[in-house]
Amino acid sequence: MRKLFITAAVMFTLMQAGFAQSESSEYKTAAGLRLGYPFGATIKHFASDHGAVEGILGFWYGGFNITGLYEYHQPLGSEPGLQWFFGGGVEFTSWNHAGYSGGVFGLDGIIGLDYKIKTAPVNLSADWKPAFILTSGPGGFYAGGGGLSVRYTF
Repeated sequence: MRKLFITAAVMFTLMQAGFAQSESSEYKTAAGLRLGYPFGATIKHFASDHGAVEGILGFWYGGFNITGLYEYHQPLGSEPGLQWFFGGGVEFTSWNHAGYSGGVFGLDGIIGLDYKIKTAPVNLSADWKPAFILTSGPGGFYAGGGGLSVRYTF
């Protein structure tokens, strides 16, 4: 809880420092926090007008999750900065919880909404991120992934 508070305070300070700099509904790179599965850090970078790569480093039952995604973005409606996106990628998840430990590889899909606030260096995103686990153990389709992200844009 203490780490979450410190991280939130640092993000708030960075956002306050950037308010005067940002008057655009577009961004190139953004980094911040992801709430959901996986919970952790997220960074998104646009490699082209519509294509972005996103990396997620999350924490999971005494282990970690690392995910790499490619996302295709399109404007949604007439609101500047509002986009919908879809894409896919790969993940590795490890855990060490209640006497059980292991790791799995999977293929992920993602679909969601992305919004860059015009008057602030802030990007908000909501997504659903299902996965298909390829390795042995708790394999198969996992539909419970998804989250909310708050990022500082630069």
